[in-house]
Amino acid sequence: CLIWMYADQINSENLTETVTLQVASPTTSMNVELQEPVSGQFQVTFTGPREQLERLKRDMGSGRFKPVYSILPEEANGDLVVKDCVDVFNSLIRNHYNAVSVIETKPAQIKVFVDHMIMVKMPVQVYTGNTKTTPPVVIPDKVDVLISKTFNEEQLSDGDRMIVVNIENHLLNKPEDQAIDEEFPLPQVILGS
Repeated sequence: CLIWMYADQINSENLTETVTLQVASPTTSMNVELQEPVSGQFQVTFTGPREQLERLKRDMGSGRFKPVYSILPEEANGDLVVKDCVDVFNSLIRNHYNAVSVIETKPAQIKVFVDHMIMVKMPVQVYTGNTKTTPPVVIPDKVDVLISKTFNEEQLSDGDRMIVVNIENHLLNKPEDQAIDEEFPLPQVILGS
């Protein structure tokens, strides 16, 4: 056993590359954003057999290997998650390059801001502009909306306390006295903007 381990160490080489790391959330109950380093760029020193290091380098150059670290809900106890980058990068390469490991990163840590989300119900309103219509039927008349736990519902202006579907332009080309039986998508809204 010692002979093989010694032989592996003799055949190991080091490779230092600039690697861009992204962070993600596997759930809609939280948003994550890399705080440090803002660029997401690291100088990463890998060690392992030459063939696997060359494959890793090719895969990074071609975009086949794009490291994305998922912040799990159990890691996100507060608003800031601090992780050791050697551990992060080793967890990301382990399944693809089993004989390669990370021995150093610069910077040594990542800091990730975690914004926990909560679900609130908001009414849906149809905006028809200056076109006279009978009151539109909205189904459902309330929808679930994810908002930041830190951006509390009381901070919303009256206009942001509902989801507005604007159909004014759609009505301009319709003849009068015609019933419209159509579905309209809900708009993507950034609350508080």
